[in-house]
Amino acid sequence: MVGKLLSLKNRSSFTTIELLIVVIIMSIFIALALPQFNKGYQNIRFKSTANNIVSFLRVAQEKTLTEGNIIEVRFYPQDNKIVMRSGEKILEVLDIPDTAEIETTMFELLFEFHGRIIIFEAAKEGITPSFSGSLSLKDRSRPERKINIKLYGTGLIKIE
Repeated sequence: MVGKLLSLKNRSSFTTIELLIVVIIMSIFIALALPQFNKGYQNIRFKSTANNIVSFLRVAQEKTLTEGNIIEVRFYPQDNKIVMRSGEKILEVLDIPDTAEIETTMFELLFEFHGRIIIFEAAKEGITPSFSGSLSLKDRSRPERKINIKLYGTGLIKIE
């Protein structure tokens, strides 16, 4: 019996203190890495919002080609939304997350029968309607960060 007790005491194992030290070190590493993961997630979410806007505009183009109607897209920067309609009928609404903000010189944009873009009305006085335009998506958490979306009269929509 005494021999068994001595052999248990000599057995190598981790003490509670050793395990506690390992847990503390791991917690420190996690605390240091977490902000970087959060930044990466915010970057992905911001880029995803820009891609969603481009997809929304391409859907409007596609609807003009398939349905033969003029599709109107209105930008509401104050509400952070974009609305697609055909006549008085609202087809789709794209809500922009609160982390991003739309800046545009356009107020309304029309897609005609061949998928071409016609900028119908400018958002600010003094800006004349044209056949091309752009909108910017600004990151509210990092105001210096912007993604520009260019719209060309030929129908090309491009992220720059």
